[in-house]
Amino acid sequence: RINIDAIADMAPVAKISADRLQKTGKSPKTMFAEYFESLGNSISSPVFGDIALSNSSVKSEIRHGITAEKIASMEAIPAVIESGKVIFSRHKGNNDVERLVICAPITIGTDPYYMGVMLQRDSQNQLMYIHNVTIEKEMPSDSKTHLVTTGVNENNEHLSITSILQNAINVKLQKKKTAAEKNAIPKKKKQHISPPSDVQAPNPKPKSEKSMNTVSDNSITDSEKKVKSASKKRAEKPESTVDKNVAENYLEKNICKKRDYVNSWLHFCAFSRFPA
Repeated sequence: RINIDAIADMAPVAKISADRLQKTGKSPKTMFAEYFESLGNSISSPVFGDIALSNSSVKSEIRHGITAEKIASMEAIPAVIESGKVIFSRHKGNNDVERLVICAPITIGTDPYYMGVMLQRDSQNQLMYIHNVTIEKEMPSDSKTHLVTTGVNENNEHLSITSILQNAINVKLQKKKTAAEKNAIPKKKKQHISPPSDVQAPNPKPKSEKSMNTVSDNSITDSEKKVKSASKKRAEKPESTVDKNVAENYLEKNICKKRDYVNSWLHFCAFSRFPA
């Protein structure tokens, strides 16, 4: 699992042109044989030692199925062996034959792939058994739509190389998903609440305290000015002659009335006591 996580963060070790997917007119057997011969029918690795590219390797490649991607990716075999990581290892049956899968990412055109090279070795010999590629997209790990290494019916004892690659791809995709969820910032949706029909619009924005105090001070000043102005006018206004005459006449009439009443009362008393 450590190596599978390491491959998830690895850059492609080889970039293959999409033109390699086109047919060349040669048979797959001829293409593999010619390419292996161009490498001297052997690859030397500081990690795995000498790996034979024998006629048995060519037969295994053909026997386990051919696709355009498999043909195109054969030139990446040395890069995967040199820079890849072992993601699978298992002994075959009860003998000392071991099969292991070296994996690394590559690209064909613009598409990303995981490529696996399966080696078969015992105490005396080591050869390249087969190789294959799987595009980096999520698929069920038990999919039967791929090439197999030991027949169509796979189980825990006989895993296909593409199933092994797909398991590694699923780990990478899950890591990306987990990282994206961890870094995602939840966005709160804005809720628009319409007010009920019987709710009135809010009052206009109240004036600031400073503004209100200014208005109040101006009102007080105006009132004081009006009072002072009225008092000044009353002080400056001359006493009315007409009002003075009316008051004097009123007093005089009241005095005369009271005098006449007293005289009448005295006259009455005098004549009542001393009749003529």
